[in-house]
Amino acid sequence: LALVSSTWGIAALIGPAVGGGFANIDFWRGAFWINAPIILGFLLAAWFRLPERRSPPPMSRFPYRRMALLSLGVLCVGFASDWQSLVVQGALIVAAVLLVWWTLHLDASGASKLFPSHPLSLRTTTGTSNWVFFLSSMTHTAIGVFLPLALHVLHGVDPLEAGYMTASLAVCWTIASMATAHLHGRGASAAIVVGQVLCCIGLAALAFGMERVPTEVVPLLNGLVGVGLGCSNLHVTAAAMRHAKIGEETLTASSIPTVR
Repeated sequence: LALVSSTWGIAALIGPAVGGGFANIDFWRGAFWINAPIILGFLLAAWFRLPERRSPPPMSRFPYRRMALLSLGVLCVGFASDWQSLVVQGALIVAAVLLVWWTLHLDASGASKLFPSHPLSLRTTTGTSNWVFFLSSMTHTAIGVFLPLALHVLHGVDPLEAGYMTASLAVCWTIASMATAHLHGRGASAAIVVGQVLCCIGLAALAFGMERVPTEVVPLLNGLVGVGLGCSNLHVTAAAMRHAKIGEETLTASSIPTVR
């Protein structure tokens, strides 16, 4: 898991240069199109290199309705920003919450489950872990979306430099993950708690100090959030899978990206 986290650091070093370069030549769509040949390459590699199963498992029906409801809930949040009316924005966000709740309700009694039993229950390790995944993903997504713009508008930083300042989160995430990967038991529990505290401190400092602190302090605060995520995320993931309900180990692991 720590090794997987290291890919964040590599991407953080390459991504801002690519994205900032396209932004500087006023062709921001290029940052999206450049992924197309990479995706096609991986599709071909998967097709030719992954071995076929000797005894395929029994086919189960794909959960189209639940996936559609979940996707519609995500889209409602996305569309909310296109409306100026607070009433419409609020209605769309409420609709998103209801659609996700409906998805979880149908999933509890459906075949081909998307989530483990009681996926958001605070009485279980798995449910509590899912809340951490959900809120942590909101944390680094908000930073990734808004921090480069804030640096550009409030501090006059050019897009390429803003990209690398934002990348301090991913780099620190990787370093913290590798540094705490050996911890077990109480050490792992302490890493989770300390990591979440660091996230809160870094986020609060960014939220209330963005306009006041010197430019060079911003990537340090962003890196503090990355250290917090790196310390905690690895061990929360391990705990979620280790304490999964018997028979739901694979389902629990596969649901983590969906929650995120």
